[in-house]
Amino acid sequence: MYYEEKIQSQFIEDFGFPLWDDVDKEQKAHGLVLTSELPSRYFRSLIDDEEREVKEMRHNLDTNQIHPNRVTMVRADIIKREARLAQLREARAGLTPEQIDKIKKVYDDLSNLIAQTMPTYSEMHKGTADAAKESILMTDQVVAIPHRPSALFVKACCGDQKVGMRNGTFYASRNSLSKAWKIAGFELGEPTNVEVLRKYEYDSPVRHTPIVISPENPIEARIEPPPEKVTADPEVTENVPERTTLKPEAGRECVDCGTDISDRHHFAKTCLDCKEKRKQK
Repeated sequence: MYYEEKIQSQFIEDFGFPLWDDVDKEQKAHGLVLTSELPSRYFRSLIDDEEREVKEMRHNLDTNQIHPNRVTMVRADIIKREARLAQLREARAGLTPEQIDKIKKVYDDLSNLIAQTMPTYSEMHKGTADAAKESILMTDQVVAIPHRPSALFVKACCGDQKVGMRNGTFYASRNSLSKAWKIAGFELGEPTNVEVLRKYEYDSPVRHTPIVISPENPIEARIEPPPEKVTADPEVTENVPERTTLKPEAGRECVDCGTDISDRHHFAKTCLDCKEKRKQK
């Protein structure tokens, strides 16, 4: 994912803090890119891991466990890791009450959008959720975002190309909304597992979703209708003969004694008496 300077500058102007820190960026030949899908401060274990590795490397140097040819390289690596640690600590600085209030509004807005487009637990359990519609909601830009701050937050988290606009309304996929919601939740110390938004049952039989169906891109038109059930033509079924069952053949005799065994199963070759005699032998 590229670091888009215009979007990120607009985010800093509106929210008052950078979403991505210097530790998250890396300069490549084709431009500045982000090294992770989520900001580094999202992963609280990064600082602990870096501190442990630096401590181990320093211990190995002090106890002469490093080959002399690698000492210079290890010392340079320690300096690089300590600089990264300093960046990670700075990235975990607290937010002002005004910044927290802005993020809280975005968090609540995205919570409502995601919850209204997720199948309920009841639908998931019964298997009545529309799989085709779910696929479109998760990946395509069909969920309307009514408020500009929320749309800007999603752009800053996922990239400008992940948010579209049609007829003056912002649109994004539910996956993009979920990613932005997780980042906002982390900044606030709120839940970041999207499953907490799934409802058990909808409040009314009518499912209200923030999806705006437009003639240019209707969701229903992109979902293949289920195949129609083929019913038999009455005129054809009238002349179809009924299923016949195998019946015992008349005139069959036991191969041992010659007794009539027409009343036995058509696979039987002997009468019951001869059958018992064969078992006793």
